[in-house]
Amino acid sequence: MTPTIYDPAAPDSQSCPGYVASNIVDTASGLAADLTIAGPDCSAFGNDIADLTLEVQYQTQQRLSVKIYPKYIATSNSTRYILPSSIVPAPQWDGQTSAASSDLNFTWTNDPSFQFKINRLSTGEELFSTYGHVIVFEDQYLELVTNMIDVSR
Repeated sequence: MTPTIYDPAAPDSQSCPGYVASNIVDTASGLAADLTIAGPDCSAFGNDIADLTLEVQYQTQQRLSVKIYPKYIATSNSTRYILPSSIVPAPQWDGQTSAASSDLNFTWTNDPSFQFKINRLSTGEELFSTYGHVIVFEDQYLELVTNMIDVSR
């Protein structure tokens, strides 16, 4: 079997349309939004999931949770997309941290499609960024590309 990176006939998932955020709701601990596919399905390696949910939670001053999962999940397949806390205990919001009091900053844009980045405010360090790449979310494939920082300088 030839790895996709070496297969010239393999689909280019970065030519998929990505998503657009809408219905943004600020919460006490972060934000929530709907992500909707931004164009025709590309089905690079499976069936595109057209509607997603985004949840961002500033859990503590040093911890931020970003969750992206299908908007419509049946009980029968929920563990395919969301690990139950009995398997992976998830940290919770400390009840006081907000975007204004966190050392982490979540920024996003819909131009040209939904992309986001996370920076540490105290140092300016970029911790994670999907800028310049589309998010691909399919039933058999997920691609979330982050830009790597060159630390050799």
